[in-house]
Amino acid sequence: MEKIKKRNEYNQSVVNQLAKKHRITEDYVRKCLSGVRDNMTADAIKKDYYKAVKALNDVQKIVLDSIIN
Repeated sequence: MEKIKKRNEYNQSVVNQLAKKHRITEDYVRKCLSGVRDNMTADAIKKDYYKAVKALNDVQKIVLDSIIN
């Protein structure tokens, strides 16, 4: 029986910027996002990550709509 590992795909530019902001490694940011780390810093990182990704998606939608239309 094969084990299937789920691979999370995070926005690497956001992960890199969060690592710089919090002065931690990118690996630690990914561990926080996946739930391996559970502390106040991890919660702040998750909050910042999802906020940044939402903003990027909104901007991307606006830019694409302006180009296509």
